[in-house]
Amino acid sequence: MSQRSAGIPNSRRVTAMVAVLGLAYFFVQFHRQSLAVIAGRVASDLVLDSAGLGALGAAAMYSYALMQVPVGFLTDRFGARRTVTASLVVASAGTFAFSAARTAPGAILGRTIMGVGIAAVYIPSLAVLRQWCSRERFATLTGVMLDMGYAGALCATTPLSYLATTYGWRGTHLITGVVTLILAAAAWYLVVDRTFPAELGGRDGAADSEDYRRRAVLRPAFLSLVLWFFLFNGVKLSFQGLWAGQFLTGAYGFSPRQAAAILTSLVVGNIAGAPLLGGLSDRLGGTAAITGGTLVAAAFWAFLGFSGVTLGFAASCAFFFLMGMSEGCLSAAFGQVRHLSPPGKSGMYLGIANTAAFLGSATFTQGIGRVVESRAISGFARVCRPLFASFSAVMALAAAAVWLTNPRTGPMTRGVFTVSAGESPPSEDRR
Repeated sequence: MSQRSAGIPNSRRVTAMVAVLGLAYFFVQFHRQSLAVIAGRVASDLVLDSAGLGALGAAAMYSYALMQVPVGFLTDRFGARRTVTASLVVASAGTFAFSAARTAPGAILGRTIMGVGIAAVYIPSLAVLRQWCSRERFATLTGVMLDMGYAGALCATTPLSYLATTYGWRGTHLITGVVTLILAAAAWYLVVDRTFPAELGGRDGAADSEDYRRRAVLRPAFLSLVLWFFLFNGVKLSFQGLWAGQFLTGAYGFSPRQAAAILTSLVVGNIAGAPLLGGLSDRLGGTAAITGGTLVAAAFWAFLGFSGVTLGFAASCAFFFLMGMSEGCLSAAFGQVRHLSPPGKSGMYLGIANTAAFLGSATFTQGIGRVVESRAISGFARVCRPLFASFSAVMALAAAAVWLTNPRTGPMTRGVFTVSAGESPPSEDRR
């Protein structure tokens, strides 16, 4: 791995590194979820029906998902500094292309390029956290990183609605493309990669063998987490990233500004829940935090799908805030994946998990579009309740898979994942 510095930067430099990576992830989430509140404007401008809008929303998700495993390898091979810098440059180019698009294919191409770019920020950022923090604090700090992203998602709700009203959706994306390019320069200057010698389980360590990595990937505990990422994020990101605004206005009769405010409440809940459940994971164990948060989210979807109760504006804000808090278990899931990965190879494992997450998101996003289009006469009002009920079942299935295959022990410590006879675990990175 090419490294920028063999020494250890001081605490201010480490703080600056985390800050610039957090800001980069802020714009990853902003770009990824910016379509939700401007969907009506974009559809009108580019003459898109529900299926076309679903394809546009899925374009960035598919490219994002397909890049995750390559991003893991690139991070392990070239380091976070080069990977993040290049990705932000590509994301900026995709944003410029999307803002300039005059046709549906041009917009889809722009969103696809954007997805390729923003794909290579979160995994390298987690690799930096892994390099510079203790494993006992990893899930907590992952929650903090997620909060930076959720802040970007928050700005993609009501603030983006106001910006789009003032500057148009094209002008707004042009501005964010410029800012993303500035962040690329900051990442190149500030991020430092860290090398670990072979005896600490680096890439050349004998214990970190291809055979061990293959067995670790095929463990039921890890495969169940991959399924969890596909299902959980398929529901969460398809709804929050595109369809929430459409359902809130089309099925529940809220105005666009009220829908944006409800989405803001959902994201604020995400911000509150990520460090909370990440901290619980560090103290109580990842399995409990993941399954508990997922089952609470399933209960919220079941209420929407089965109760028939119509919530007012204030009640909806409170409801979606609490649902957003339960979705904070995402930070615990990343901590669990990190705990499974051999030292020096976390990028690959996190990349596999993130691939599943965004394949799920793309699949659900496009699938919902097709369902809505097939019910064109009655639209969102007809499909929302059965769809939300199915979301509840999907969440419950994801929780059960993790609970049945992952160890239900205490805090994440060495030796949580047992090793079969004759199988050598990687050496622990003692830092």
